[in-house]
Amino acid sequence: MEAIFTAKTTYGENLFYHRAIAKKYDKAVAKKKSALGDLEILDLFMSVVAFGLYYFATSGMDMPTRIFQSLLAVILFTTIIRNLNRMRRRSDESNMSETALKRNAKSDLAATGQEGETCTVTFGAESMLIESPGIMTEIRYEGLERLKETEEYFMLFRSQLTIIPVEKAGIIDAAPEELAAFLEEKSGKKMEPVRKTA
Repeated sequence: MEAIFTAKTTYGENLFYHRAIAKKYDKAVAKKKSALGDLEILDLFMSVVAFGLYYFATSGMDMPTRIFQSLLAVILFTTIIRNLNRMRRRSDESNMSETALKRNAKSDLAATGQEGETCTVTFGAESMLIESPGIMTEIRYEGLERLKETEEYFMLFRSQLTIIPVEKAGIIDAAPEELAAFLEEKSGKKMEPVRKTA
């Protein structure tokens, strides 16, 4: 393979931290709002049960009043449940703070046993060759699902689990912007900037 660009990446805690940031941001973008907002199926079931209970508990009233009051009770119930779901999601998101990401990066690095090892990525005309100790893999650009850019790395996603990190400082004889433009052209994907976590 004739090299157009070459980059060397050293496995370390910083790499795994940036990888975690890219994955976290990916999950946040992937969340889609349903037509029901923050309500879940169980919440809807509980709303129907609340309607039935309130309706039968007010059996001494005339029919229109019972239905109207039961509907008001369901609206109040679903509003409370929706707000509780929002608070729970915010709490879950804040649990993945920068400190937690750094701690996870450290344990992920230890689990791989790759600390200090170097990975070389050679970018050719049609594919890229990834060489790390004991492994050599060739990947076509069309096989990339997403391109992400953190402050120090390009993260090339083949899937949510398979990420090829490219250290910007390790790019040989080229500017990071040149490689980013090349990857966008070859993969047909846009490079997505990743916001730093709070």
